[in-house]
Amino acid sequence: MTKEEFIKKNKGMIVSPELQKTMDDFAGAWRAFLDRYQTSFDETKNEFENYLLKNGKLIPKDINAFMNWASIIYPDAPIGYLVTLAKNPYSFKMYHDYRERCHLNNDWSDEKEFEFLQNEIAEPQQNITSKLIYDLFEQGTKNGWQDIFNIEDDYHKFVGILTEYFEFKKLNINDISFKLKRTTKTKTASILRDVHKNLSNIPLKSDFEFFRIIKLLHHFKDDPDNDIYKALIK
Repeated sequence: MTKEEFIKKNKGMIVSPELQKTMDDFAGAWRAFLDRYQTSFDETKNEFENYLLKNGKLIPKDINAFMNWASIIYPDAPIGYLVTLAKNPYSFKMYHDYRERCHLNNDWSDEKEFEFLQNEIAEPQQNITSKLIYDLFEQGTKNGWQDIFNIEDDYHKFVGILTEYFEFKKLNINDISFKLKRTTKTKTASILRDVHKNLSNIPLKSDFEFFRIIKLLHHFKDDPDNDIYKALIK
């Protein structure tokens, strides 16, 4: 609903000064947020624009269009996570699919999109965050998880922990550890560096919670944070 539609629908409604101030403050904060991240959004969009256009993908015209769609998928997500989505190239593919559904279905609504996506991303592999993490592990190895993990279930559990972290969920990772194959420390560090680069706004050097997750992998369990950082940036 646009501002004009809202005013027309609620013409004559009396709003208390306190509520009006709250509404104005929220509108101002949202505008400031959009202005702040417009540049990084544009950089991501421009970086993939040629590829997306070449492959017939629709591109959001601006950050407003993108954020409106993102808020349908994650209505309760903090703003920081929406920023993470805006940095994720896979999000643009999902946005294209959304616009295509709107085009093919005249009655497609936000409610239908939400219901559709809840079914679509119900499995961890389909979650937009875990999808990117899985993709990066696949791209960084020759044979997928088998090149790094001894047990496939450990691989999925570790991706699940990373997903929860980058979606700002509370972690319970006490007494958890994962044994990796020999001589895979450098390869694993390289993949995790790319994961962090794609999904986090926190400077890598000071992301101590991310280091704590990495220490779940037995290659890194006794390493000081600074040594883990050095391994990641090699």
